Amino acid sequence: MKRPDHEATDQPYPVLSNRTITWAAVALILFGGGLATILLITLGDGRHDAQLEAIKTAGTIVLGTGGAAALWLTARRQRTSEIALIQKHLDQQAIDRAHKLQEEVARSGEADAESRRITELYGRAVDQLGSDKAPVRLGGLYALRRLAQDNPEQRQTIVDVLCAYLRMPYDPAEGTQEEQVRLAAERVLAKHLRPGNDATFWSGIEIDLNHATLTNFDLSHCRFGPADFTGARFIGTSNFGHTEFTGPVSFRESLFRGSVDFEKATFGDTSHFTEATFEGFTRFKKARFAKFLSFMNATLSGDAYFSECIFQGKAIFTQSNFIKHAGFTGSEFMHEADFGGTNFQQGASFLSAEFAKTSWFFMAKFHGPTFVPDGSFKNFPFNTTDPDGPLKEKTLWCWARIDLGVSKRHIWPRNWVVEPSPDRPDGVTEGRWGRLLPQDESLRASLPDD
Repeated sequence: MKRPDHEATDQPYPVLSNRTITWAAVALILFGGGLATILLITLGDGRHDAQLEAIKTAGTIVLGTGGAAALWLTARRQRTSEIALIQKHLDQQAIDRAHKLQEEVARSGEADAESRRITELYGRAVDQLGSDKAPVRLGGLYALRRLAQDNPEQRQTIVDVLCAYLRMPYDPAEGTQEEQVRLAAERVLAKHLRPGNDATFWSGIEIDLNHATLTNFDLSHCRFGPADFTGARFIGTSNFGHTEFTGPVSFRESLFRGSVDFEKATFGDTSHFTEATFEGFTRFKKARFAKFLSFMNATLSGDAYFSECIFQGKAIFTQSNFIKHAGFTGSEFMHEADFGGTNFQQGASFLSAEFAKTSWFFMAKFHGPTFVPDGSFKNFPFNTTDPDGPLKEKTLWCWARIDLGVSKRHIWPRNWVVEPSPDRPDGVTEGRWGRLLPQDESLRASLPDD
């Protein structure tokens, strides 16, 4: 079996000296002469032709032996050349491995040096951000921004640091210097969360601003992943218009002290506004909610507009409180909608709204004029769980105030009327009220007694 080429170099292959070659030639001549003498003695028999034949035979043997030696030397030279080529190849491979190892060591050294440099810059910037002097904090803020821009793998960490800074206790009445630093931090987040410029956009960022105090917060036209604004305070105008929330988002127990705009915002996952408080004008016009939405126990003190919204998942407004006008004009509820116990204090509009599945308004209170025209409920009549069945419980009824005057009358879907009641909803002390009931006597007959 033929051995691999690299094994050939493991065997000793001595070099032939000139002395060895000379002695081999002398030996060959002596061998030829001796052989000729022996043949002449044994085969010559004194005859001239026999002696000539003996000499020719001896010459042929000598020439053959010399030719064999020459062939051996040629083969040996060829083999030596092959071994030299193999050795050269192996030497080159060893050189390449050594060079590659040197490059890897150099890269490792560069990476270690770069890592140390980044760590030093990061530590210095964080120290500056913790300074008691506002200009120094601003310097640290922009140093972190530059570090994140140059090192994509550090961006989430640096965003976490900026969010942690904004979560620190802050009183807007403390002074303008700290406010300027915080506004700068907010602007850094906004600039790098807006797609459109690949050079400055930081993709896949998560936001954690729970219980942060944010002033004139503007993340309009931004895109980011999971976001937590639980318990956050928004001072002044807040803008999330055209924002794309790609992950779950929470505004639970958040407080919006001024107006807030979510126009054309996209909520790609679950969204929670449970127990949130909106003290100013609130707009969700043309917003899209892809999954579950909760406004349970939310308070909206200013006009609130959800016009032309698309609710693809279940929408919960249970026990929410709309102190001023609530507008759902042109909205589309593609899943269940629950307005149970919701308090509409100055009226509500569902003009051109469409409810594709079960819609709940049990114990909802309509203080002002309400517009729920025909065609809004595609598959289910108002306040029922079965399109062909009766109302299940008397608690499915809605309360509506009936002493509003002609210009403020309610408009309900066809075959639904408000029947005056001697009672009032719980917690209401004034006005005349009625219950929303089906006009069809057969449906009324199926209602349980009190």
